[in-house]
Amino acid sequence: MRDAILGYLERVGNASFAAMERDIPGFKGEYRLCLDDDETLVLWPRLTRDASDAIITLQRDRLIWIEPVEDWVALGFEFVPFDFAPDLPASTPDRKVSWLPVIVHFGPKP
Repeated sequence: MRDAILGYLERVGNASFAAMERDIPGFKGEYRLCLDDDETLVLWPRLTRDASDAIITLQRDRLIWIEPVEDWVALGFEFVPFDFAPDLPASTPDRKVSWLPVIVHFGPKP
């Protein structure tokens, strides 16, 4: 999965998780990727554990970087249909779960 994600990003340069879900076989799954283990800030809620581990490893190795963006940018970045908007776990009065939309970039952060 690491090579599939890296190869995809090398070809397209930048991508949303929605686009990767659509274009990379085996990316979509039941796992949730959160920001720095904070389960209330969800980067993407529908990927495999292998895809999540690959994203984390590629970012740690500075082969990709992740940039927060407005939600309309993340979904419209590559003209992704809005039905790709993530379904999040339910919030509770003491725990608000939020989607943090991002774009994933190929290469080290400038």
